[in-house]
Amino acid sequence: MEKHRKLAAIMFTDIAGYTALMSKDEENALRILQKNRDVIKLLVSQFNGEWLKEMGDGTLSSFGSVVDAVNCALEIQNTLRDEPDFKLRIGIHIGDVVVEEGDVFGDGVNVASRIEQLAEPGGICISDRVYYDIRNKPVLQVAFLGEKTLKNVGYPVKIYALSRGDSTSSMSKPSSAVESTAPKIRPSIAVLPFTNMSADPDQEYFCDGMAEEIINALAHVEGLLVVARNSTFAFKGQHPDIREVGRKLNVETVLEGSVRKAGDRLRITAQLINVADGYHLWSERYDRDMEDVFAIQDEISLAITGALKGKLLSAEKTALQKHYTENLKAYDLYLLGMHYFENEKGMKEIELFEQAIAMDPDFVLAYAGVALSYNRMGYFSDLTGISPDEAYTRAKEAAQKALAIDDTLTEAHAELAFSKIYYDWDWPGAEKLLLKALEIKPGFARTHHYYRDLLIITGRVDEALTEIRLALELDPISPFSYGALISTCIILERYDEAFEYSSKFQKLFPDVEAYYWMMGRIYYCQGRYGEALDMLYKYRDTSELYSRSYSLIGYAYAISGETDKALEIIREMKELVKSNKKVSPSSFAMVYSGLHDYDNAFKCLEEAADNHDALLLFMNCYPEFAPLRSDSRYKALLKRLGLPEK
Repeated sequence: MEKHRKLAAIMFTDIAGYTALMSKDEENALRILQKNRDVIKLLVSQFNGEWLKEMGDGTLSSFGSVVDAVNCALEIQNTLRDEPDFKLRIGIHIGDVVVEEGDVFGDGVNVASRIEQLAEPGGICISDRVYYDIRNKPVLQVAFLGEKTLKNVGYPVKIYALSRGDSTSSMSKPSSAVESTAPKIRPSIAVLPFTNMSADPDQEYFCDGMAEEIINALAHVEGLLVVARNSTFAFKGQHPDIREVGRKLNVETVLEGSVRKAGDRLRITAQLINVADGYHLWSERYDRDMEDVFAIQDEISLAITGALKGKLLSAEKTALQKHYTENLKAYDLYLLGMHYFENEKGMKEIELFEQAIAMDPDFVLAYAGVALSYNRMGYFSDLTGISPDEAYTRAKEAAQKALAIDDTLTEAHAELAFSKIYYDWDWPGAEKLLLKALEIKPGFARTHHYYRDLLIITGRVDEALTEIRLALELDPISPFSYGALISTCIILERYDEAFEYSSKFQKLFPDVEAYYWMMGRIYYCQGRYGEALDMLYKYRDTSELYSRSYSLIGYAYAISGETDKALEIIREMKELVKSNKKVSPSSFAMVYSGLHDYDNAFKCLEEAADNHDALLLFMNCYPEFAPLRSDSRYKALLKRLGLPEK
């Protein structure tokens, strides 16, 4: 039989305590084994699954649908729940498997088997990949068991225990999409931007900083879902209904507050509100001196976690109360720098961070801010004009200084990892840093974004899809998160999903022109070239990153057979370069790839490697570079980058 790969939902089962049953009564144990197999085979078939094999008292099955796999597991446990002599454990995972000569191998099988061992007798455990595919569909009881290190699995896996909710909550129909609200996995909160009640409107940055610092502190707490700044600040300047906030961000509680700053005096109010009924779980008003601002932040964070989670671990309490500077002027400059980073484009934030460092040379957050700014400038070098070499070198220096002072700073680990990805091409080093960052602060959305990039670049796209979904849970109305999810679906050739997410993107962010960029790519991957070009020209006419649109337009013309128009686009790109508009070498290579002009394509890609062009790193997964992958020069370039063959 020919060997082939596929992505599947894998279900692993075994009988709890079967060895003891066998030693006690062999005949009864064999009867139980046969009954177990008969039940599972029948139900796997009913739920559109494929019975793969049996291993002693264990069984292995695969499903094309995650919902079918979960439905089947629930129905198996329901069928056998009154069986007096034995109980099953079941584990489910989505992963890549290799089918060869009637047998199945691969990461998906290995992980599912390890997850099954964590289940209680009569129970079901699922991986985070499974959870994120079913979270908005079934009425279930789901408990987050934590992030587990599994034997012979090279990365940690988040595990959930799954069970039927009540006697009326059924998932017993194959491929059903049961209507319900999302299951409550863990306490969740959105911290809205604090209202500026000061007479000075320029104090807005301080109010924003207060809210953001509370978000960052709460993100250290394991098991507490804290929505990221990008999504909560979408409500800035509004007076939203708390129920609407809860629905859009999928949280149970909302913190809102206000700040009045007059000279050295502060008045801060805060209230924690339950979304379901509007009940105030906690509220407080603080009239303090400015020097008490850190103590106020501590008190708010501790009160919130006490109300939502109860008892804190000592490490969590320490993280919540950690201050990175006692210098109020340095702290104020840092908050202003972050305000500029979020709202402006330029070097102003770096100047402010450096002023903060001058006042407190040990202020690690300011160093991390410098690294963050330079990394962004390096990644968007075609817009900022700074060379990747200069930007990433400065970013690394700042992140390393921060870690030399405090090696527990998540932001510094994440920014150093970013530089290692896009400049050093140090994939193992970057992954080690990102895993450390996630260990320190699991609720930091930016780290999940960076990890998603690394996983895609190194060919682990299925894992990347899980990672970006984690980021989207933390940052649910961020155009960046949605864009990364859509791009990941395009890479996986899941165009229907990409189209669905793009439609949601347009509804959520009607003024963000990246919609045209994403839809253009989806359309030409489907062979709908006219629609693709219409979208890409709209992107060119509306985006400040319009130079990037030329490569996609040229590629669309090339693969649709309009060679002359593709060559005209290349000429236009060269004119942009002559007029000091930066167009990356990888962008030229993309059009040459569509034209099957391999000599020019690889000439451009080698130049891109010399320049540490960010787009180059995605050549192993982006569909636009697919025509080049059969050329021997492609393998040589992958070797230069230290990347695996696709």
